[in-house]
Amino acid sequence: MGIPWRKNAKLLEEANSAKRGVYENEIICLFGFQIGQTHKLFKNVYLVFRSPNEFPDAILVNRDTYEVINIEFEVIDSDFDKHGHKYEKCDLIVCYVKDKNWKNPIIVYEVKTRTLYQPSN
Repeated sequence: MGIPWRKNAKLLEEANSAKRGVYENEIICLFGFQIGQTHKLFKNVYLVFRSPNEFPDAILVNRDTYEVINIEFEVIDSDFDKHGHKYEKCDLIVCYVKDKNWKNPIIVYEVKTRTLYQPSN
């Protein structure tokens, strides 16, 4: 049995809507695809998600060394500040796009370009 594809103009219009933005769940999916493709920065790792109300969002575990880091997912990295998060509790922000005007105090990974930004303070 295959996927039940269907023609649905209303659903297609919703999917193609220009008003729609990028959501945090999409960043999580994109990051998952990238680490699944053994991206050179994230080789042989897995994610453990915390509950939706906990901070940071997830723990990234290195399967080879059993080292861990705390990750927070944001659409734009500067949202980290807007949400009032504490820098000392997070090791990496994974975002869709890097806010070039924000002085990031911790490492930021931009999934759109697969670029790692070191702290700028």
